[in-house]
Amino acid sequence: MEVANLLMRISKGNTEFQPESESEMDYMAFQPIAHALLDATDEGLLEIQEYSYEDHSCGRFYNKVAVKCLTDRGNEYLESIALGI
Repeated sequence: MEVANLLMRISKGNTEFQPESESEMDYMAFQPIAHALLDATDEGLLEIQEYSYEDHSCGRFYNKVAVKCLTDRGNEYLESIALGI
């Protein structure tokens, strides 16, 4: 999922992200979202309140990411998109 879309959802109050269900398909579909949120944190666009994951023999699978807030940089990024900059 595109970071801009995630930031927009967060700005509208959607701060908890998790798979739709516990099915393997939903867990796999959620992984790019979790990684995008964690990458956005590394880029200084948002602050994570908490996240959780499960370690399996084939890797780590995130099952929840709760966002605390957008940072000033995250808000500025959204504003620049809205202005077409």
